[in-house]
Amino acid sequence: MEGSGRWRVVEHPGELVLELEGATWDGLLGAAVRGFGEVAARGVVVGEEGGERRVELGATDRAALLVDLLNELVYLADAERWLGVGVEAMEAGADWLEARVRGRRLEAPATFVKAATLHGATVTEDGGTWRARVVLDI
Repeated sequence: MEGSGRWRVVEHPGELVLELEGATWDGLLGAAVRGFGEVAARGVVVGEEGGERRVELGATDRAALLVDLLNELVYLADAERWLGVGVEAMEAGADWLEARVRGRRLEAPATFVKAATLHGATVTEDGGTWRARVVLDI
C-alpha cells in the first residue's frame, strides 16, 4: 500500500491546501493519510509506534469521503494524541472506505490543523490518475 500515491502542501494565510495524486482511488486516500501525518506533526513531538486504528466511513461522494477521512485524523490527533502516518490496508468505493491506519503516539495534542473543509474540495480521475485538493484550516 505504501508508495502508491503522492501528496504536496500549498500554504496560504490561515489554511493549507493539500494536493494529492494516486494511481488508484485507494492510493490517493493513502497519500492523504501520509500527507496529513506530515502536516500535523509540525511542531509536535512524535513518540513511539501507536499501533493501528480501524477507520470506517461513509459519505455522499468522493470529495466528502476524503474530507471525512482527514477530519477523522484531525480528531484522533487532537483528542487521542494519535497521529495516522500510513495505511496498512484499504478498501474504498465512491462513498465508503474501510482502512487500517498505522500511527504514532503524540507527546501533546496536535492542534496545528483544525479541520478539513468541503469548500473547494475536488476529486478527479483522468487517464488512470486520481487527483484531489483539500483545504485544511490551520
